[in-house]
Amino acid sequence: MIKMILSFVTIQSTVALNQTMFSHPLLGRRLVSVRGTTAPPQAGTFRWSSGVRAMSVLLTRQAILSEARRHGQANGEVAAAIDSDGDSLAASLDYALSKQPMWLQDMFGVTPHGKAIGEGERLQE
Repeated sequence: MIKMILSFVTIQSTVALNQTMFSHPLLGRRLVSVRGTTAPPQAGTFRWSSGVRAMSVLLTRQAILSEARRHGQANGEVAAAIDSDGDSLAASLDYALSKQPMWLQDMFGVTPHGKAIGEGERLQE
């Protein structure tokens, strides 16, 4: 089963992603990433950048949509989206993904072919 857990904290009345936990059958273990520049052994790190913020919004919206769908309230929506209107969350995420940042590999792992799972490569379980 594929599973992503996002843990948020409040810092001076602002919400920030603090930790992620990701599991995927191809990985064989759960990946943990923490906000900051240092992490415990076997954990990755990420900065609270605009790309990470955009990914957090997209994953949170998908979780809300999935929960609504479970209760028959999704109004036909299949997948969450973030709009692309120039200087937006979508542009930030697109830019981050195009640079293949280390935080992406830390959070989502790498396929046996060496591609970051978070890049959206179609995965065979």
